[in-house]
Amino acid sequence: MTCAKDPQRSVPQHALAGYNTTRIVMEFMRWAVERDQFPTVEAIVRRFEVSRATAYRWRNYLGETYCLETLPPNEHEIARIGKPGAKARATQAGGAGR
Repeated sequence: MTCAKDPQRSVPQHALAGYNTTRIVMEFMRWAVERDQFPTVEAIVRRFEVSRATAYRWRNYLGETYCLETLPPNEHEIARIGKPGAKARATQAGGAGR
């Protein structure tokens, strides 16, 4: 007796799945221009349900389109500004008892 498998259902990979490249670019640009601040990777992932790698690519292309030499920080980078890294914290903790 063989088991009949349910046919595979096609699930969209991201919010713009099924659109052609031109439409995806236009949707992304429209959204990016309407924002008050330059979009972060996290915002792109939340809005378009794409991978972080895709979000980084889109963000970098947007920066190149605007001829930006450096991009504003992402949400995870903003949280780290002013906080020492793990190596610095270890040095501070170890140096206190000397």
